[in-house]
Amino acid sequence: RENGLADRVRVVNKVASDLEVGVDLPELADLCVFELFDSQLFGESILPILRDAHARLLKPGATLVPRSVRVHAALVGCPSLSAADLPELRGAPWPLMLGELRPFEGGSPVRPLTNAWNATSIDFACLPPIGPNASPAELEVNSSGTVHAVAWWWELDMGGGHQLSSWTSAGSTMGSAA
Repeated sequence: RENGLADRVRVVNKVASDLEVGVDLPELADLCVFELFDSQLFGESILPILRDAHARLLKPGATLVPRSVRVHAALVGCPSLSAADLPELRGAPWPLMLGELRPFEGGSPVRPLTNAWNATSIDFACLPPIGPNASPAELEVNSSGTVHAVAWWWELDMGGGHQLSSWTSAGSTMGSAA
């Protein structure tokens, strides 16, 4: 209301899976603004939710905000991480977030062993097929050492040249992937 768009924009405060065209929406939507990301990016089931929205709620060619995500990664060495007693990381099915790799008190710093690479990109308007979507990557090794973790971060394309990133100062020595 405050921005003068109340006659053109309607916010429906419901879980996407509960929305119904003809009940909550007068017609298929031409805009979908969503925030379903956690620190692990895909932990909130974002891809199945967006698949459902595309199938039931959105017009073909609808605008999505954010538009896409790019995931960057780098192999890092951190001997204190290897020696640390971190039960929450044992058997973890995902790589470590970059912010989790800060040096431990009195421990060794995180040291990048490879240049950052683009691990994956997803266009939310054109989702990848269900199932494994692995692809090989060529890594440029820039330092010798033992790999203790895969550090990774993501960048959301919000449109209009705006980005939102999970990058932290802990990764300042790794630079941004091209």
